[in-house]
Amino acid sequence: MARQFYHLEDISAEEAAQVVRQELLSFRQTLRSIEWLLPFMVMLYFLAVDIAIADYPMLQLAIGSYVVFLGCMQLIRWSDKYTWKLISAQIWGMILFITLILWQTGGIWSPLLCLYLFPIITSAVALPENSTPKFLVVMVFCFSLALPADGMSRYSQREQIATLLLIISFWVVPYIASLLSTSMLKARRQIQELSGTDYLSGLQNMRTFLPLARKEYERSVRYGHPFSILMIDADNLKPVNERYGHIYGSTIIRHIGEAIARNIRSSDIAARYGGDEFIVLLHETDPPSALHAAERIRMDVEKMTFSVPGGSQSITISIGIAGYPRHGIQVEDVISQADKALFIGKSRGKNRCTIADQPATADSQPDPEDPSDS
Repeated sequence: MARQFYHLEDISAEEAAQVVRQELLSFRQTLRSIEWLLPFMVMLYFLAVDIAIADYPMLQLAIGSYVVFLGCMQLIRWSDKYTWKLISAQIWGMILFITLILWQTGGIWSPLLCLYLFPIITSAVALPENSTPKFLVVMVFCFSLALPADGMSRYSQREQIATLLLIISFWVVPYIASLLSTSMLKARRQIQELSGTDYLSGLQNMRTFLPLARKEYERSVRYGHPFSILMIDADNLKPVNERYGHIYGSTIIRHIGEAIARNIRSSDIAARYGGDEFIVLLHETDPPSALHAAERIRMDVEKMTFSVPGGSQSITISIGIAGYPRHGIQVEDVISQADKALFIGKSRGKNRCTIADQPATADSQPDPEDPSDS
């Protein structure tokens, strides 16, 4: 059976999940830059400033080991299932590296003590709220190990107060960073909801599509013009997500959206229906003419290749077609019939265009270059 007609709550949840995935991708790229910046800053500081080093070979070993660790992390194939664990591992690596550097450069009086702010802010922005305190506890513990054997007794009252304020700042900074990050995320999602554009595919979202579709329906009823609906679904995208992660699946969705936009007219309306499914309303187009447009889109996507770890990946789409008034007298009826045609097409082998009551076959598929195409 065909799926039920569009549910706003389901689409919103899917959009929210895609937003999180895209933000994680962006954050991972930023985190990679921060990680490589750490050893660079340490080496640059040693070259520019004459600083006492307790054990130079140990310092070299710490820098070399951290660089090897970063290289190994870049070779790991990321997936949604292990994203949080991998980010946590990277933050632990940053903490350990900074601690080793501090032990060799003066402990709590090391000029590189401020480097602890890197993992603190990173954990506050990237990880769930309950993760940051764990990293803070570990850093304060490492901080305490850098104190002299007799504790703080040898320091003046001013020095003791300054040290205490420094520890407190390690707790305040991530709290502020977390508040700012949460506020920015909420603002981006609100802007996305108000914009009417699906952030991933670049097409309309369903909040915009439905009112426009109903206006087109009213115009078609008034003037007796037809219109057609295309329901488009990516074939076999789930294995791509499972093998390479949703980041690569999102890339494919974006390129499918671009292919749709390239092959329709400015008067047509295209939107992301949800997940890997799209919907297109073809203005003043009957189903046979809509088949031409659908074939252009299908063939365009079929020619695409996408870079994935270890090679390239191709993708195909299936398209269901239905039209007003031939297949329904309401917008919802036409969409439902196009969805059923899509289901039939996928059950008969995928990578094909199917009209609701007349399946498109290899012999009957039109030439996309036909000049009579609408």
